[in-house]
Amino acid sequence: MPMRLDNPPADPAALARRVLGAIDLTRLETGDPPQRIEALCAAADTRFGPPAAVCVHPEHVATARAALDARGLADTPVAAVPNFPSGEGTAAKYEAEIAAALAAGAQEIDWVLPWRRLLADEETFVRVALRAARRASAPARLKVILESGELAHPDAIRRASLLAIDAGADFI
Repeated sequence: MPMRLDNPPADPAALARRVLGAIDLTRLETGDPPQRIEALCAAADTRFGPPAAVCVHPEHVATARAALDARGLADTPVAAVPNFPSGEGTAAKYEAEIAAALAAGAQEIDWVLPWRRLLADEETFVRVALRAARRASAPARLKVILESGELAHPDAIRRASLLAIDAGADFI
């Protein structure tokens, strides 16, 4: 059910549950030790319920999955960001990174659209890369990060959005 911010639930706890269920709790600092990932997962255990997902770099997926499971949050997905923040790579590299994240226990893939290639009018590359990401992530949820701040112009953001939707992204 979509959340309407112009008509929030009267009960603050109900609002907190709806909001938490719509956001990811994320930690994407390079070089994070396992203790920081475990602390992130501890923060996911709220009195209002868990977030939509816990999002980490692929090397932290197994730690996050174990920490969530230990807290009784087995239904909380772990999302991995294999090509964050640059979005650079090849279709083969994307597929390998996504496969490794899924093998480690990720249930969602947050994948950065290769925005530099889109801005360089390399739309065919972007299409191939998106299809590779969708194929590699199935049946997991694929969220495509557009880097709209880098794309800047509304036409570029629209183009990126349509390409991601066309490739079968679950979220953009």
